[in-house]
Amino acid sequence: MMKLQLHVDDLRGLCALLGQLAGKCDHGLAERRARYFDGLANLIAADRWYFSHMRGSIHVGLTQFTRQFGGAWREESQTRNVEALAEDRDFQHYMVKAVKGLYERHCTVCRADYVSAEAWQKFSLYENLLKPVGIADLMYSLYPAGDDFFSVLVVYRPTLRTPFGPRERDLMHFAMQLVDYLLVDGAKVDGAETVIDLSPRERAVLIRLLAGDSVKQIATSLDVSHHTVNDHLKSLHRRFKVNSRAELLAKFIAREHRLKSTYPPPPPKAP
Repeated sequence: MMKLQLHVDDLRGLCALLGQLAGKCDHGLAERRARYFDGLANLIAADRWYFSHMRGSIHVGLTQFTRQFGGAWREESQTRNVEALAEDRDFQHYMVKAVKGLYERHCTVCRADYVSAEAWQKFSLYENLLKPVGIADLMYSLYPAGDDFFSVLVVYRPTLRTPFGPRERDLMHFAMQLVDYLLVDGAKVDGAETVIDLSPRERAVLIRLLAGDSVKQIATSLDVSHHTVNDHLKSLHRRFKVNSRAELLAKFIAREHRLKSTYPPPPPKAP
């Protein structure tokens, strides 16, 4: 069994965070996620986070179909950068090396686990996507939701801060296991079957549509015209065989209110 490198204060912080979450049971799932991830980011001294549901194989490629973010993001262009990073095949290749074939199970990995600080500074994805928005280090937790579905939480630290280490990694890993339902609910949906076949721009429009953005907001976010967004929406309607935005959104509503945990049941107690 892995020995967690946690302090007493870490456990107290998690208990307080779970207590706050319990008081928000009447709030929506997205708001509860945001509250919990904001609190977790504070515990591990991360200044921003990015959550996504993804489908596919870690060895072939993962495609995201929902997103949620919080913390010190200053503008939409910054989240576009990390959205691109999440689906970049080179970055996912590093993820494969880091989890060492254990992708069926929950894995939490900090940057230092799979690439040195020197190599990271020369990494083109860091130079092109993260450095321009003030991100120096990251850590991610990959949580299986069954049948090639995954929930991914990535946290970031800005420049001039020490990198994430074993304590933060173990704290994030443990914190994620405590809220299984926040991670898997909404991951396994009918619409995800078609997402993999979408073009990057169609998927970008869909992700923002699922987040509740209007056509005007999507156009601003992607720096395209309203006409272009409407063309992509028509294409999405054809691909998903729906006639309206409401029908399209219904494709991404989980059929079960609560998905079962992917962990095996505990062994029976000895008589």
